[in-house]
Amino acid sequence: MSMNNSLIVNDIAAGAIGTNGDININVGSFAANNSFISTSTQGEGNSGNISIKALESILFDSSRIFNTVNDGAKGDSGTIKLDANNIELNNGSTISTSVLGTGKGGEIYLKASNQISISNSFLTSGLDAVDAKGTAGNIRIEADSVFFNQTAISSGTNGQGNAGNILIIGNNLVSLSDRASLNSNVDFNAKGEGGEINIKSNSLSLTDNASINSTTFGQGNSGNIS
Repeated sequence: MSMNNSLIVNDIAAGAIGTNGDININVGSFAANNSFISTSTQGEGNSGNISIKALESILFDSSRIFNTVNDGAKGDSGTIKLDANNIELNNGSTISTSVLGTGKGGEIYLKASNQISISNSFLTSGLDAVDAKGTAGNIRIEADSVFFNQTAISSGTNGQGNAGNILIIGNNLVSLSDRASLNSNVDFNAKGEGGEINIKSNSLSLTDNASINSTTFGQGNSGNIS
């Protein structure tokens, strides 16, 4: 299956009350170019889950997946899960679960039996507004080998609540290169705890200004790095 300059959107409109449906894609291979997949709530109710499962590969190029509890909304954001033999994100692709209103952020889970490669792209979960209340979702990335290049993986809180945890599992290798970063943040004016950053691998490589950061600028402790 391929998406090119296309949209898949599922939304609870402002003023509406209900539960959003899920977006489930099960294919041999999946590729998205300059495309957008989103589920969100602007009213009262949980946003749906997004799941893409492919027997071979999942490729995102200049594409985005969002799961959002918008400003003024009340509800939990759903999970985003990608599952394939190989997963690749390039050229500004973004996967994000975000709470701007009140609720729990959903988990981001990338699982590949072989390799995950993320280049010049972003994975983020957060309480992303000063008035947001709840918890940010966890981020879990799991494969035999995991490569991050010019990429930011971040979970943080800018509101009232805790940041999510980040777990990276690379059975053979986890590699961060060319300013790639893993970040857990408690931002200015935020009240909450930073999430933990855990890496499990036989080999960990950081090169060319790559970094792992856990910081607090607000009210709360930073998370552990292990």
